[in-house]
Amino acid sequence: MIKLKRTKLITVSAMLTALGTIILAAASFFDVADITISMVASALIVFSVIELGTKASFMIYAATSTLSLILLPRKYIALIYIVFCGLYPIIKFRIDSLPKWLAVIVKLLYFNISLTVAVLAARFVFDTAIYQKWMLVGYYALANVAFVLFDLLIKKGTDVYFVKFRDKVKRLLR
Repeated sequence: MIKLKRTKLITVSAMLTALGTIILAAASFFDVADITISMVASALIVFSVIELGTKASFMIYAATSTLSLILLPRKYIALIYIVFCGLYPIIKFRIDSLPKWLAVIVKLLYFNISLTVAVLAARFVFDTAIYQKWMLVGYYALANVAFVLFDLLIKKGTDVYFVKFRDKVKRLLR
């Protein structure tokens, strides 16, 4: 974690919040990429966990979630980010400290509970649910595959970041 002065920390956090909100707003234009674009926006949270710490990351998550819920015309995208994609990178690094088999179970359990909350909220709050059961089963199956790939991508992306970009970012933020 990089130690930043308070002003610089607030500035970087605000920029990450704005960029996350813009990415989620862009998702409003695509009907099929809700989870994918929310996962892209969560890369900013991964960066903030590494460089700014958990507290700043949670504040960025909360601000991005609030802004996206207020500003986005398609609330389901904001809901996916709020329930899963924005919060997962913050807790992922703690889950990874568990034994590997337990970490896998906890991650899959967390994801499926989050997905169920999102699906139920979409149905009962936003009235934009999937009505056919076979579609819902397919949605869960594809979402779980996307989650496993997302988790691997965070791991590999973090490794690449530490090897290739961290020193450059540290110099830039100083």
